Amino acid sequence: MEETEKKKGNTWLFIVLLIIILGLVGYILYDKVFTSSQKEAESIESKLEKEDITTTDIAKTLHDSLITSDNNTGLYYQEKITSDRTDDERFIRFALLSYVNENNVKLPNNICGAPSDETSVYINKDDFNSYVNQKFNTTIKYDLPLYNSSNPDSNIFKLYPKYTFESYDGKWAITCNGEDAGSISSKMTKAEQEGDYIYIYDNAAYCTGNGIYNGCMKYIDSEDVIVECDECTDSDCKKDTICPGANGSSTLKNMADTIVDRSDNLATFKHTFKKQDGNYYWISTEVEQ
Repeated sequence: MEETEKKKGNTWLFIVLLIIILGLVGYILYDKVFTSSQKEAESIESKLEKEDITTTDIAKTLHDSLITSDNNTGLYYQEKITSDRTDDERFIRFALLSYVNENNVKLPNNICGAPSDETSVYINKDDFNSYVNQKFNTTIKYDLPLYNSSNPDSNIFKLYPKYTFESYDGKWAITCNGEDAGSISSKMTKAEQEGDYIYIYDNAAYCTGNGIYNGCMKYIDSEDVIVECDECTDSDCKKDTICPGANGSSTLKNMADTIVDRSDNLATFKHTFKKQDGNYYWISTEVEQ
């Protein structure tokens, strides 16, 4: 009986020792293999230095892509914007106007007012999503709450001052719904490359107006006016080099360009692009802190 108990005790002792040995072996393997791999990865990552590419063609090309070709809108907002939300009005606005410009969609101009067949042009949502997925390397189906004609003030989204856009079943509507104009300008201050990432830094100014009053802001979605101008003639404009004259010698684009060159009261934006399959795709834009 004592011998049996002794054997049992030896068995448990053997099991405990085996567990300890296996634990030590596991720890050694983890320390040598996994920790070593992690340190190696960190070492490689630490060797990736940011390269200044400000003057390169790729930096200029990527920077130009941040504003629509008609200069009416861009990716310049107070809060960070990315392409990974299905219902971000700001990103859809930018992508929709990019689609219009690149596909030569003619927007209504002669008749403006509430959304209708006379004031709107329609874009197929499947075509739009296919375009966005390819341009921004996403798989998201973008959409917004549907327009309700029985409540005309609901779900009308600003495209830029003269136009709005609305969501319908299977299609977008772009509507001529105002008289104001808008223009945005930006100036790149720096561009850096780090591995598969490129970071573009710039300043921007967004100007809107109706010929009587014109104002420029730091952000598209802000009322923080940097410069404001009343209608004036070239002879009595208080800010001749910035404010548009009555004879059209200056424009909102001229105002935005001038402010970007001369104002110290602008936000600095950081735009991130990532390389995938040989191409760079926009990832995000945020205000650089």
